[in-house]
Amino acid sequence: MRKLDQFFKRTMIISPHGDDEVLGCGGLIARILSEVEDSEVKILLFSTGDIFNESQVKVTAESRAEEFYDMTDFYRKSTRGKISGEILFPGMELNLESVGMMRSVSTLDNKISEFNPTAVLTCYASHHQDHQFVCNATIAALRPTPYDNVVFKSMYEYGYYEAWNPMNQVKMSKVYIDISDYVDIKVKAFECYQSQQKAHPRDLLLSDNIRKYAQFRGLECGVSYAEVLFPLTIRI
Repeated sequence: MRKLDQFFKRTMIISPHGDDEVLGCGGLIARILSEVEDSEVKILLFSTGDIFNESQVKVTAESRAEEFYDMTDFYRKSTRGKISGEILFPGMELNLESVGMMRSVSTLDNKISEFNPTAVLTCYASHHQDHQFVCNATIAALRPTPYDNVVFKSMYEYGYYEAWNPMNQVKMSKVYIDISDYVDIKVKAFECYQSQQKAHPRDLLLSDNIRKYAQFRGLECGVSYAEVLFPLTIRI
């Protein structure tokens, strides 16, 4: 596997909801924290909210926040890198439009300036309104400036990208990340999100299917397991 040091020394990952970051790039997170010397990963969770799980039991925003921090704790214990998490707008899931684009972009501007990342990853817009909002806000915050130190800007995949996405009019370039040594960590990190576990055998949010999807992406590039990034800009 090739070294990640050039791009992922300080990596910021922006996630609409708890679990999106693991589904999209959980293997990459594990690989960065395990392979890149003195690496640091910061995950910005845009929103939490009350939901009903598979059994129609209410799961509070506070419980989902606990799952998010359990996930970061799991990575901390399973790797040797530094990882932290922060929730930007608690309780605002499915209501990000009321937060507003200007406030969201300004918040991201400040967080990016404070952390000074070498790489920023955000979700692809997909079919979900929160994903679309977060993707647009992040792209605005990543606009080129003379003070821009981010050398790797990319979107990570949500599993329904090519199967169901009316915005998919142009096939974007792909970067394949070999996660063959880290797929088990990715799956276990997802299992920290107990409220997101699904029972249907064909649901993407099922540990076995997360592994199968990574295997499918691996088949596309000749490795056992992989994740896909959709690069915005890469500066070498």
